[in-house]
Amino acid sequence: LLGLKAYRSLQSVQFVSSRILVYTFGCSNKSLKGKVPQLVVVVCYAPTSAASEEHKRLFYSDMQRVVDGVSRHAFLSLLGDWNARLQVSPSSPWAFVQEPNKNSVLFSDFLSANSLFSANCAFRKKPGKLWTHLSSNSHGNTAGRYQLDHAVFRCRFRNSIIDSEAFTWRPFKSDHRIVVTSMQLSLRAPKLPSRDPRIRWQMLADPDLKSEFVTQTLNKFAAFQFLPKDEGEDGSPDHCRRYSNLTEAVTKSAKEVLPIVVKEKRKAPWLDKRVVEKREALRAAQSRHRVHKSQATRLAWQLASKALSEQYVQNQREFIDQQIEEVLDANQNEGAAAAWRCINNLTGRRAHQSSKVSGATASERLQG
Repeated sequence: LLGLKAYRSLQSVQFVSSRILVYTFGCSNKSLKGKVPQLVVVVCYAPTSAASEEHKRLFYSDMQRVVDGVSRHAFLSLLGDWNARLQVSPSSPWAFVQEPNKNSVLFSDFLSANSLFSANCAFRKKPGKLWTHLSSNSHGNTAGRYQLDHAVFRCRFRNSIIDSEAFTWRPFKSDHRIVVTSMQLSLRAPKLPSRDPRIRWQMLADPDLKSEFVTQTLNKFAAFQFLPKDEGEDGSPDHCRRYSNLTEAVTKSAKEVLPIVVKEKRKAPWLDKRVVEKREALRAAQSRHRVHKSQATRLAWQLASKALSEQYVQNQREFIDQQIEEVLDANQNEGAAAAWRCINNLTGRRAHQSSKVSGATASERLQG
């Protein structure tokens, strides 16, 4: 049974045999999509201990082929009724105390050969949360409790498994119990290529920088003239190539001549000298309390912290009241831009650069 979200992530279902089904789920990380699938779930039902050796050999041969076909970077889950009783060992320290059966050796060898472990044998639980199968005799009486169902994962993902235990779910009457495993995956995405720094094109208003930028651009663009002629197959000028040469010359000249935009950390508008003074007083009170610990220094520390919090609240109220007054004034004067500027300051939204040339008249716009 799959939820709607899991069903949408389902990429393929492979029928290996009447005892093995393989489900492949995609990754929600866009940077990893189309590469290695991140989750492969194998549902299996192993032959019982009374089955023939040929059936057991065929089952583990199919399981080995499935495991070999899954990438080592994928999160592999092998869930099902293995009909095998694991014994207490370093790889299964909290296995249910039970006698081994004929499948125990085959299952243990399969786990060790592929660096796998059983999650419901890896956590310390009381016996009532370990056994998964209730056996009964011919008279319908309970014959014993065993741990036959296992949730198997790769050892390299051991730290991603948080918990695993068995419990009885009453709506479904069965001699097997449900094994629930909690996990938390931390997928690593490849690092994205670094973006080119932004250039301060506003500095072209400086005549000296503008002259140097134009000279550098013309020189670099002229250097492209010594390359093979920018002509198409029919002998006509190749304008696309010439345009790409021009953009390359402009970009290189800008990186050499113009400064880049330095990112500045945005400050909260209500931080002023009063807050700075309260912070310094709090640091001084903390230092005094570290050196001379006493009831008086502790009280002074608490009072300084309370004074800083109250100053924050006061400054924020003053800032909000000021912005509200500016919005009301802008509304009366039909200043929509000023009103939205105040709203952006209150909500923390950043103003987008406008494509319009600043200026109230045509002559001012031409000068800008």
